[in-house]
Amino acid sequence: MKNGIILGILLITVLMIVGCVPVAKLYVCADGSQVLDPSDCTAVETEQPGEEAIVIETESIEEELEEIVTEIEEVISDAAKEILDKFTKVTTLEFSYVESPAVVPEHFYFASAEKIKVKLKTKYSFSSNEYFDTVYLNLMEKTAVAYCENNNRAVCPDSDKEFDVDFNEFVIETPFDWMKKVKSVELTGKEVFLQRKTTKEMSFDIDGQEGTMLVDAFFGLPLKITFGGKNYEFRDVTVNGPKAEDLEHQFNT
Repeated sequence: MKNGIILGILLITVLMIVGCVPVAKLYVCADGSQVLDPSDCTAVETEQPGEEAIVIETESIEEELEEIVTEIEEVISDAAKEILDKFTKVTTLEFSYVESPAVVPEHFYFASAEKIKVKLKTKYSFSSNEYFDTVYLNLMEKTAVAYCENNNRAVCPDSDKEFDVDFNEFVIETPFDWMKKVKSVELTGKEVFLQRKTTKEMSFDIDGQEGTMLVDAFFGLPLKITFGGKNYEFRDVTVNGPKAEDLEHQFNT
């Protein structure tokens, strides 16, 4: 795999840099304290005739290594970057979502990087005679509220009544989330026609675990992700269709 070659080259570079990093000399004073300059030892601490200060050499490379390791972890090939950079123009998405082992979508979603609106396929019961059919998620605050928004007043007598629901029950990882997580991305050379779109297969890494994704070549948008033994698929996608008000409940006035 190309990543292995790239990482190997970078690791060799790390070793070369380590060998070139300046060495700091520490002097041990009579009281055992360590200083950079012998003159910093207290006046009462004098060397005995014929004795020399002990020099300890330490390598100051922690910051350099941390920067290099970060670069190694985030290697993205130029060919993959050219496609993925197109995703920066995506601000909102509309899609249905399938996560294995499911094979058909359960709900419909409107999403930005900060918010998600979930249109439930079937209404949920909040109490014996209260229901909701739409959930609004704030990803920054990790909160969720729901409403019954059906225009049929027999179904939803009060469309502005708010229900507190469990955030974790309805949140999913959207393409915005996946694009933040994937690292060490490169093209595999495979091209797949998916959902009437031309997609490029890419391999990636998340915390040392490898996966693949099929990315819309026009928008740089992941449509299908295989990771951790599961498939995550975004279907019927509309790019930049939803407006800001589509991600907020519209109260009746």
